[in-house]
Amino acid sequence: MYYSEPGSSDEAVYLRDANILDNLGNIGLMKIFSLIGYDELLPGPEEALIRIQTLAEALPKKIYTKSGRRIAVKRREEIMRFLAGIKRQTAEYAWI
Repeated sequence: MYYSEPGSSDEAVYLRDANILDNLGNIGLMKIFSLIGYDELLPGPEEALIRIQTLAEALPKKIYTKSGRRIAVKRREEIMRFLAGIKRQTAEYAWI
C-alpha cells in the first residue's frame, strides 16, 4: 500500500508507515530479489537494482510518523550501503 495515500484514521497512517518500512532495509531488499523472474517488472537483477534504488529514494519521503521517519532513514542507509557495495564489487554493475 506504499503507493497510495493513507486513510484519515491513525490506524491507517500507522499501517501504511509499517508497510513502507517493511519494504525498506534488508528485508525489503530480499523481497525484491526474491521476485526476480516471477514479477514481469523484474525479469533480471538489473531491474531489481533499479527498483531498489527507486524505492530507497521515494519511500522515506512518504512516511508520516516521526518514529517511522527515523527508522526509514536508517533503513535507507542500509540500502544505499548495499547498493554501493554491489556497484563497487561488480565494476559498476557490469558483471550482473
